[in-house]
Amino acid sequence: MTPVSHWYTDDLWKAYLGWLSPRWASPREHFNAKVWCDHLERGGFRVAVVHAKHHDGLCFYPSRFRDTQNERDFFGEIVSEAKRRGIRIVAYYSTIFDSQSAEEHPEWCCREQDGSITELKWPPFPMGACCHNNPGYRGFLLGQLEEIQTRYDTDGFWMDGFDYTGFPSQGCFCHYCRERFARERTKTLDEVYLPRVGPTDELKLWQRDVFRELMEEIRAIADRDGRERIVLFNNAGANLELGYEEIDALCTLHSMEAHTPVTKSFMSRLLACQHRPFEIYWPVSDKVFSWTPRTTAMLTLEASIVVAHGGTLLPGFDITPSGHIPDYQTRQLGEVGRYLRAREAYLTDAGPVYDVGLFLGKERWKDERGNWGIALLRNQIPFCLLPLHATDLLPYRVVIVEDGFPMTERLAEVLEQYVGDGGSAIIERDAAGLVHEEVGGGFRLTQLLGVEPRGRTGFETSYLGGLDERIAGELWDEPVRSDGEAWSIETTTAKPLALYVYPVARYSRERWIWREPNPPRRAVSGDPAITLNRYGKGKAIYVACPLGKKDDRRQQRMITRLAVNLVNFLVEEPLIRSEAPSGVEVVVTRQAGRHIVHLLNHYVDESSRYDRGEDTVPVLADVAVWINERRVGRVKRIVRIPEGDELPIERDGSWVRVCAERLAVHEMFCLA
Repeated sequence: MTPVSHWYTDDLWKAYLGWLSPRWASPREHFNAKVWCDHLERGGFRVAVVHAKHHDGLCFYPSRFRDTQNERDFFGEIVSEAKRRGIRIVAYYSTIFDSQSAEEHPEWCCREQDGSITELKWPPFPMGACCHNNPGYRGFLLGQLEEIQTRYDTDGFWMDGFDYTGFPSQGCFCHYCRERFARERTKTLDEVYLPRVGPTDELKLWQRDVFRELMEEIRAIADRDGRERIVLFNNAGANLELGYEEIDALCTLHSMEAHTPVTKSFMSRLLACQHRPFEIYWPVSDKVFSWTPRTTAMLTLEASIVVAHGGTLLPGFDITPSGHIPDYQTRQLGEVGRYLRAREAYLTDAGPVYDVGLFLGKERWKDERGNWGIALLRNQIPFCLLPLHATDLLPYRVVIVEDGFPMTERLAEVLEQYVGDGGSAIIERDAAGLVHEEVGGGFRLTQLLGVEPRGRTGFETSYLGGLDERIAGELWDEPVRSDGEAWSIETTTAKPLALYVYPVARYSRERWIWREPNPPRRAVSGDPAITLNRYGKGKAIYVACPLGKKDDRRQQRMITRLAVNLVNFLVEEPLIRSEAPSGVEVVVTRQAGRHIVHLLNHYVDESSRYDRGEDTVPVLADVAVWINERRVGRVKRIVRIPEGDELPIERDGSWVRVCAERLAVHEMFCLA
């Protein structure tokens, strides 16, 4: 049965009216609800998320919970006008961050361990943070949501501030948190907070329980009159902290924000694999708190990336404090909206197909330098990012756990089961829990990997040589450089795929030469650096040095090539064989009775940053990929979308060729 909230979850193109108009911005002489709705209609929007209260605490409607009021009921005016035109309105509401409440009621504020008031110093001015355990603030928050629903009958709540669900990250030590924690856990907060490493799992799970309870109350308010409204929070679906998927389950859909093409791709891959509807918020300007416009080509690229992975968009109008919406934004958004809706039949109910599942630490999601995700993206290997709570690994040919990802007992068990049943895994450095002190040996994967730890090599740079011919590929005969602390290991049942080539000496002032880092020795050591172990029916590769953390872009190529070779070695019957350059993203989705191939030109990003504008979009010629018919079935027709032109079929054994003669921003092909 189709959920009644499908009007939101299935709509590719929804608007976010991000009106940041603090108390000092009055008068708001340019606000006009009719003009705002004109912009929504010209932009092709049927749904809009509108600020009822933002982080500074300003309410855009007259609230009985505030002593001071705005000069007009701005929120009410926009709701009334939107309803008259058939536009649905979802109320945006900021929780946790509420500077006005923190000023007026300092007794509501979160507290540090020393009793001082917690302030978030972002953006450049501190924001107040209020505690949900405080009965005064909790009553205020829930009372305002009741007030909004009763007075305006909106279509749901879009909660912000919940993307900081672990906030304050070191724990709130106010009187109410201390009292509640002691009552529920028979311990004190100080006993489960470790200053050097932050909150323990016990504290994180308790914070999870507090927020889950609050979300249940918010959900109950939204559903109270029997009408299901949408409820979500910013960053729902993200691997924020241990156990937070229980809060995500209370939301109508997952929602995250991302501000570059690469991070939009990463966030979409993270949310797509969780098999729930999702959206990505993004501002029209180059980032939040900026007024710098971007090109329409750039906006089209970013929108196309999200929908290619099965998501929907929440683009944000950037509105001046006085209430003016720039016309150029509406023109741009209208053009992008028309582009997406023309392809809507091929985007809805289509799920992406991924060969690789990647556990990438959350601090790396927005890292556009070297990591495993960048290596896979630039080499057109279909992959998704897996959340901390992922347990179903069967859809993936290979699972990678990048260095630094938190190895839990549950994940260790899931990996052992997956590989034992015939899967393949690549586990990098301390993600295995072999020798990292903070892990404490509790999650050792020595049996799965067939190795035992011997400590650190003592070198900050290592070189890899003696490569097995199965992974050497096009690599040079010279050793491949890997920067970062490496582990020394001893094989038990594993076999080496690569060996260390140690530097001439440990790098130091006394052993410095006019190059950085120290050069490799001529001889290849006998110490394994990359190993392959057969475990049950599957294979597990252990990489004892970091392949996924490269800060020097000039020397990424060889280590990236090695990482990709390891993946290709393990993937049987890959989905894609690519001839595309590294700046092209390839996505294959499955729809009823057919597959859709997306080609996305990331070179538009660089062009939009540095070139003149729309007339300098870099157009690529004859961008081709091969699709494995053993994976997608026999292809009878290839049709270019939305033009409907049928293309000739070119085969090479079980592979069929898809080629874009001119790739400007985004091309789509239907394989049926």
